[in-house]
Amino acid sequence: MTDFKALYNQKKMTADEVAAQVESGWLIGMDSAIAQTPAIMDAVCRRAEGGALQGVRVQFLLDSYPFAFLADDSLAGKITGQAWFASSGARKALAGGWADYIPNYYRDCPRHIRANYDYDAFCVSVSPMDKHGYFSLGTVLLRSMITRLVPSVVPSFISARSPGWLKTALSFPLCRPPNWTKPASPSET
Repeated sequence: MTDFKALYNQKKMTADEVAAQVESGWLIGMDSAIAQTPAIMDAVCRRAEGGALQGVRVQFLLDSYPFAFLADDSLAGKITGQAWFASSGARKALAGGWADYIPNYYRDCPRHIRANYDYDAFCVSVSPMDKHGYFSLGTVLLRSMITRLVPSVVPSFISARSPGWLKTALSFPLCRPPNWTKPASPSET
């Protein structure tokens, strides 16, 4: 029997430790609302501000948090936000020219992502681990894509505010992230 708590403690990282894995030129995907990972994004932005990162692109479904890469052009060339949909924070960055917009219909997002993007990381916020070693992706709108777009790194922010009762939506076992490897074919997911 797997000791899930021990495995969790072995894999647990701070936001800064996750951000330290991000490399220049990476494409990071993120969902919207409470599925986003503000602590990880803040840590990535701090690295970029310090000069450690260049050319990182962060695609997000809808900006729900005041990310530093959308606030002003101080991270231009280091981190570029790419909005699938835009609320006030992204609109300011789009109008200012330091973020990009991806025209689309919501129904087409999974198809466009599968066809056009190869994420280096997909960051999600998940519920706390249950007694069986599973985390819920219930708040993730694009959760169907996560099973197909398994990136090499899946940084997860464990949020006590994420409802664990959404477990029926999609859960993943502790034994896979944060170092998931890409499957060779969709049938392996």
